[in-house]
Parts: sequence; C-alpha cells; structure tokens
Amino acid sequence: MTASGFAVKMEGKAEAIAVLMKACVATNWRRRVERADFAYSNIKPWYNPRWMFQPRPRGVERVFVGINPAGNPNTPGPVNGLQCGNGRCDHDRLSYYDAEPCDRPYNDWLDARCWPGRGPHHQKRTRRVFKNLYRKRWEQRLRQTSCFNVCPLRTESADDIPDCVWHKSVAWFLEVLENLSPRTIICNGSGKSGKSPWAVIDNCLGIWQQHQFPDSGRAQLRWGTVKNLAEGDTTIIGINQRPSNAALDFLCDLRSRIDIT
Repeated sequence: MTASGFAVKMEGKAEAIAVLMKACVATNWRRRVERADFAYSNIKPWYNPRWMFQPRPRGVERVFVGINPAGNPNTPGPVNGLQCGNGRCDHDRLSYYDAEPCDRPYNDWLDARCWPGRGPHHQKRTRRVFKNLYRKRWEQRLRQTSCFNVCPLRTESADDIPDCVWHKSVAWFLEVLENLSPRTIICNGSGKSGKSPWAVIDNCLGIWQQHQFPDSGRAQLRWGTVKNLAEGDTTIIGINQRPSNAALDFLCDLRSRIDIT
C-alpha cells in the first residue's frame, strides 16, 4: 500500500457514510432536515496530510480525536478544508492531504485561518490543551499528532447525526484507530455516554483504571488505559469540550502522573 493508501481507502468509506446520511435525510429522518440535508456533502476525514494516517509497524505516537467536524456547513470552512456539493471529497481544495512527509506537517488546529461556527474557540482550546500537556514542545507534538473524528461528516451539531450514520461512523473510526495503534489518545470529549469519543472507545475497546478530575461531580477530565491497541498499554485522556480553567491547569500536573507520549 502506498504512503497514503490507507487514508484514501478510508476516504472512500467516509463517502459511503455520506451517501447513507443522504438516504437517512431523504427517507427516515425528519428532525432538522434542513440542516442535515447538506451534511452528507461535507466530508472531512483528516486534519493532517494523508501520510500521517498510514499504519506503522510500531504504531503512531498519539492521536487527537473528536466527535465530528462541527459548524454550520453553509459558512466557510478552514482554508483548504473539505467542502463539496456532490458528496465526494474535494481533493483539489485539500492540497495539504497530498503533502509529502516532513518535520513540520500541516495541522488544521495550527494552520487553518478560517473555521465555521465556534471553530476558532475550539482551535484556541486545543492549542491550550497541548501547551499545558507538552509545555515548550507543544507545537511540535501537535504537528506530529494524527487528528480525526468519530464521524467524518460536518454537521452544525452532533444531534444532527442520525443513529444509523453514527453506528457506521463508529465502525469507520475504530478501523482508523486500530490501524494507527496509538500510544496516546487525547479525546476532545469526556462524556461516558452518548456521542463522545471517550464513550465510543470505552464501550468498544474498554478503558481500564479510569480516573477523573474533579474527583466527584461532573468530570472535566478523565484518564485511563486501553489495552491491546498498541505495543504496551495506550494512555487515554478525555477532556470536556468546554473545560474549566482549573481542568486545563490540572493538565500540567497530569503529565507527571501518567505515561503520555
């Protein structure tokens, strides 16, 4: 398989999910139809070049995963971001997908100049998460992180994803995750139920030795271990999508307590 062969294969499967989305909107799903109708035509599998999703013999260092690309698809997406009107990947606008391997690869969380909806807030928050986890090396670590979502289709809200599409997306997500075999997983979402990357991984793969911050009440942060995903145990961290400053500050101390790459 070529350096981008796996990513291209998974893009094809993302397109099949988009076709299912269109079918659900047309026949079975009546809630927010006017918003969901165009979700099938906004496919965004990756936030990095394709080569960063090619399986490696010893796995990748880390991944950053979310629910799905959020924001109203009628507003401009990230520069070079994937937006198209026929349910297929618009590769001409994704020049970074085909970028050659390098030491400073493109990363949407660092390099995108325009985001829909609350995208700029998510971008700033993600940068702060990596700054608190990795200190001076945060930008290098973020650039070297493979970033993707459970569902590769953009919708204004996760509530706009029908159950049939979500279930197919979970299978897509797990295939990517298991092929990458990361040593560290950082989840943009810490919910233990519903549409959450933490919940998907816990339900499908199991998360052991779970802890949370704060110790009681609604969790702002969770961490634990996933077994049999990589060589040795995989460390997983789940971060509330709107974390408190205390939770973000706690990340500085968390690094000294757990094995994180």
